[in-house]
Amino acid sequence: YPFGYGLSYTSFSYFDLRCFIDGGALHVAVTVQNTGSMEADTSVLLFVGAPGVLADREERLLKGFARIHLKERETKTVTMECPLEELKYFDEARGEMVLEPGIYRIFVEDLQDTIPIS
Repeated sequence: YPFGYGLSYTSFSYFDLRCFIDGGALHVAVTVQNTGSMEADTSVLLFVGAPGVLADREERLLKGFARIHLKERETKTVTMECPLEELKYFDEARGEMVLEPGIYRIFVEDLQDTIPIS
């Protein structure tokens, strides 16, 4: 079961995932709708997958979250920001933190998008 499964008396739908880079940060927006008949809170989780497959890195890393309250059938757009500095990793060969250029994968619930970072 996914994280948080069964912790609510309602259900949520996620759609319209958008992402862009501006001012040294990754900006992500997603629309969330309470599709049930009870008001409730939910946590919107932002995961980022780095390009390439390095043995010591996870496929997806949690890079942001937002907790929101939605009334029954209510819809909200949630925005999150992740500084590009947080996407860096320590490259032992160089002895420094580096931002790997390439196509990064953005995940929010079952939605996925990609964004190039150079």
